[in-house]
Amino acid sequence: MNVSIDSNNEYIEEDIDIFDNCLHQHDEIISESSNRIYQLIKDFKKV
Repeated sequence: MNVSIDSNNEYIEEDIDIFDNCLHQHDEIISESSNRIYQLIKDFKKV
């Protein structure tokens, strides 16, 4: 996955703050989802 940042975005600082807050508010569900996806991928590789 590639990620890019539009440095011409005049609201970049605000956008980064919003994104950071979201990650911190939802870190538990993000972690649980990531772990579940990881397990599913591992299971698919076994088949």
